Amino acid sequence: MAAPIIALGASANAQSIIYHDVVPDYEFTTSPGTSYALHIDIDADGALDVNLQIASQVGGFNFAGARPHSANGNKIMGFLNSISYYASALNSGEAVDSNGNFWSQVGEYGEMVLYFLPNGSSGIYGEWQNNVMDKYLGFQILGGDGIMHYGWMRMDVFQNPVKMVIKDWAYQVDSVTGINAGDKCNEFFPAITALGATAFCDGDSVILETDSLGGEDFQWLKDGQIITGATDNKYAAFSDGSYTIAVTDSEGCAGESTSIAVNVNPLPQPVITQGSDTLNSNINAVSYQWYLNGNAINGATDQNYIASQSGLYSVMVTDVNGCTGTSNIFQFYALLTSSAHDDGIKIFSSGKKIHIQFNDEKYLGAEIKIRNSAGQTLVLTAADSKTLIIDLAAFTAGIFIVTIHNESIIAAGKIMID
Repeated sequence: MAAPIIALGASANAQSIIYHDVVPDYEFTTSPGTSYALHIDIDADGALDVNLQIASQVGGFNFAGARPHSANGNKIMGFLNSISYYASALNSGEAVDSNGNFWSQVGEYGEMVLYFLPNGSSGIYGEWQNNVMDKYLGFQILGGDGIMHYGWMRMDVFQNPVKMVIKDWAYQVDSVTGINAGDKCNEFFPAITALGATAFCDGDSVILETDSLGGEDFQWLKDGQIITGATDNKYAAFSDGSYTIAVTDSEGCAGESTSIAVNVNPLPQPVITQGSDTLNSNINAVSYQWYLNGNAINGATDQNYIASQSGLYSVMVTDVNGCTGTSNIFQFYALLTSSAHDDGIKIFSSGKKIHIQFNDEKYLGAEIKIRNSAGQTLVLTAADSKTLIIDLAAFTAGIFIVTIHNESIIAAGKIMID
């Protein structure tokens, strides 16, 4: 008796290989003294392509075989010796292509199993003898598109009782390219979408996402190297590099995307230098903002700033990439006039002497430090009275830096001694 199987569909990624999974596996056997023929439409074009047959205890033996269904060019991969045609039992990865041996005899089944009863001996040439599992039958069929296709069918064949199990099959779309036994994967290239700009400032990031959301496994790579732990369909990229993603789908087929470049722009690192009373930023930037003691100075938005007040200065710059950076703190000492006041403190010079006057006893105990322009400390003393006179006659004339502080600097500046 005979019964056809018609292929119902193909894999979602069918581009070069059409794959059909037989779910559940199709198992067929027959009663003793009978035979059973199975006619299979591989490409679901309505024309039968491959015939399989089993016979149980017919003529004193069990038999299993395969043949092309019709003489329209369909072929089975195998060999012919002086006795009969035989169907090859291929291992996974073996090629089914123009270099293989095929036969197109439609009037005779190529032997797969020949099992003699009752002594239990087997034929000596069949490659499917002795209960073969997960081997592949190679074939070439004429498709509904009018061209020939190479393909494979994965099967189990048992000899006593004789039985066949059909698990899946696949065939190549074009007529030239062969297929390897077990190959069911088409090339696919998952795409990467950047959910934001791929060029950004150091410290920022961009989320990269693949469109292969049906994938089973994901692995992100940077510059061709695996990123440890990056196994989600999204990845936050913080550093320069060329990013790709490898995706494995539910069929075990893998594809890798083309690369997407991420460029991280470094933050500008301005350095403040001083020329006389002018503070300079060393970076030619798009915009500037100067700060004194942590507060933005209104209108101080040029590369240079003329400072008139002692204190802690910094500058924040923005470069052509939109990246911002802030300098380290720069201590500036303003040049004091001969009569300068700061929070109740009066500092002035007379001859080779510096005069310091406090209007409140709260300043008593404050540290007074005087340094030369090279930063060397010349005088270090404490305010033990509200009026102090410090003689600098022993030192070379020039600019001296005066700082007065207790818990913080309460007065600072430069003063000229001729």
